[in-house]
Amino acid sequence: MSFEIILAIIVIILMFFIGMSLNIKTLVREFILIDKKFTAICLSQILLIPLITYLLTEYVFSIGSEFQFFLMILSLAPGAVTSTFFIKLIDGNTYLSVKISIIISLLSVLTIPLLLKLFLEITDSEISINLTRSIFQLVIIIAVPVLTGSIISIYWQEPSKQTIRWVTILGIALAYILGIIDKYDLLEISFLIPKFPILLMFLFIYTGIGILVTRLFKLDISDTKTVIIETFMQNMAVVLLIINFLIPTSPFIILAVTWTTMQIMMAVGIYYFYHYFRKRNQT
Repeated sequence: MSFEIILAIIVIILMFFIGMSLNIKTLVREFILIDKKFTAICLSQILLIPLITYLLTEYVFSIGSEFQFFLMILSLAPGAVTSTFFIKLIDGNTYLSVKISIIISLLSVLTIPLLLKLFLEITDSEISINLTRSIFQLVIIIAVPVLTGSIISIYWQEPSKQTIRWVTILGIALAYILGIIDKYDLLEISFLIPKFPILLMFLFIYTGIGILVTRLFKLDISDTKTVIIETFMQNMAVVLLIINFLIPTSPFIILAVTWTTMQIMMAVGIYYFYHYFRKRNQT
C-alpha cells in the first residue's frame, strides 16, 4: 500500500473523530445560528492568514516558489485536532475550539483548492492543480468523514477527549514516520536550516494575528485563549496530504515535522505562561 493511500486513510480517521466531537443536530444549529463574531474568527483564518502569508512571501521575503507554496498550504489548513487538548489545559473554551475546527474543516474542501488555484495563477507557478479533482478528493477525505462522525455521534456515545487525543497523536506520528521513510532519500538538514527562521517568524505572526482578532472583537479571556491557539495550530496531516498530492517528490516532510514541533512548543509555552501568572495572581 502506497504512502499516499495510508496518509489519506489517516486523515479520514482523524476527520471522523473530529466529527464525533459535535453531533449533526448541534452542527446544523450552529451553522444556522452563526453570529458575526464567529464569522469574523473563521474569516480571519480562512482569508486573512493566507492573504498576509501571500503578501509577505511575495513582496517581503525572497524565498523559493516551492517553499512559498508550502507556506500557503500551511496558511490554508484547518486547525489541528490537538488544539482542543491544549485549550482545555489553559481553561479555554473547548466547545468553541471544536466548533471552529469542524466548520473550518468543512469549508476547507472549497477554500483550499480555490485559493490555491488563485495563488498559483497569480504567481505563474509551474505547479498545477485540477480544481474539480481536488475538491472531490477533499470532500471524500475531509467532509464525508466529518459529517459521518457527526451523524454517528447521535447514536453512539461521544469518544472521550483522551481517546481523541491518542488517536490524533498516533495518527500524526504514523504519518510522519511513513513520510520520512518514503521521502528518506530527499531529506537533507541543509534544506531546513535556511528555512527555519522563516517558519519561526510565521509562527509568531499567526499568533499575533490571533491576538489582534481577539482584541478587535473584544472576546472574553476564555475565547481569547481559544482563538489564539486555533490560529497558529494547523492540521499537519492535511498539509502533508495536499503536498503529497501536488508535489510528491518534495522533501517538505521535514518542514511539516518542524512546524508541528514548533506549534506544540508554542502551545506548551502558553500553558506554562498562563499557569505561572495564574499562581502569581493567587498569591
